[in-house]
Amino acid sequence: ALAIAQGSFARYGADIRAFDLKEALNFQQQNRRDWLFHFQERRPLVADAWRRISVRVAGADVTQFTTTVKVPDSVYREPTTLLNIVFSVLRVLGGLAILSLIVAGFVIALRRQSFPWQRALRWTLALAIIPLITVATRWESTLFEYNTSIRWQTFISGQVINVVRNVGLQLGVVFLAVVGLTAAYPQAFHLGRREARARLGRSAAVAALTAISIAILFRVGQQAIALRFPSLAAGHGFGVPEAVALPLPGLLGILSTILRTLIVCSIFGLFILALRGFTSKPWLPATIGILAIFFAAIDASANARQTPLMLVGAAMTAGLAFAVVRYVLGTNLLAYPLTIAVALLLGNGADLLQNHRADLTLNGVVEIVAGVALLIWAAMPGEPPTQSEA
Repeated sequence: ALAIAQGSFARYGADIRAFDLKEALNFQQQNRRDWLFHFQERRPLVADAWRRISVRVAGADVTQFTTTVKVPDSVYREPTTLLNIVFSVLRVLGGLAILSLIVAGFVIALRRQSFPWQRALRWTLALAIIPLITVATRWESTLFEYNTSIRWQTFISGQVINVVRNVGLQLGVVFLAVVGLTAAYPQAFHLGRREARARLGRSAAVAALTAISIAILFRVGQQAIALRFPSLAAGHGFGVPEAVALPLPGLLGILSTILRTLIVCSIFGLFILALRGFTSKPWLPATIGILAIFFAAIDASANARQTPLMLVGAAMTAGLAFAVVRYVLGTNLLAYPLTIAVALLLGNGADLLQNHRADLTLNGVVEIVAGVALLIWAAMPGEPPTQSEA
């Protein structure tokens, strides 16, 4: 097995003479023994950073050849201070406050009318195809999670159980989202009609573009400050979008946008409904909402030098959220789902456009076109049919 692993270096353009074997792990299978070898380069890249190559040998085949960089564990183990603990507690309190308000809004909405299970069931059945398509397209990628220390049939059984559980949870969330939205805002499901778009469409499109522009400017400002003062800003690395490994990521992005828009609108609507219940003082709902968002936006991993900028960012996030809801989106119900859907589509499209692959670029363009088409659909409802045409 070691000879097979060493022989794979030339195939991938690496020189085995520059590496030493650091670790060899074996996994007993039913009819064979698999091996995982970790090789480390003799000369460090810089300081204590070393290039490592991991080779997995299954029987007589090389099933994995991965290059990584090994750094000391102390780099990842920043000491947890009392300040981090306080921030973690505040963030948990903020999250619990938001969750409590959502549940309270759900209860308040159901008190107004009977449980609207029929509409929720129809919508859930109609949207059930989306999580099924998503699971089907991601099935192949889940097979790469296989650990050779367990049997293949056991792994497949576990993956099937996970699929059933995840689809069931998604459908349950969709059902509850429709129930909450129907109970709190019965007119929400009529916003797509031409009459509603004629009244609210243009102002909703303007509000959506304004809110998205504010969010983009805020994000660009944060990144500019982080680049100018890197020691004062908390860095969280970068990640590769999952869409790069999926077929038709543009279609999957559009389908997921439908579910996410519905769920986020329901959560936000119930949150606002609960806040409106604090009628004793007019300033109390806004204060509770701003504080809950502020606490939830706190970065618990920030150190002492990063704390001032982090707190300012969290405060601005809460303040801008209040300003956008109060002065930009306002009472226009169509503006909320339109803003969420367009923001998701443009964000997904922008992520795909940052790749050099032509297929990902095309899918990114598709999502951006879908977002623009959604804005046009809302802002231009068309002329009503004439009496003669009817």
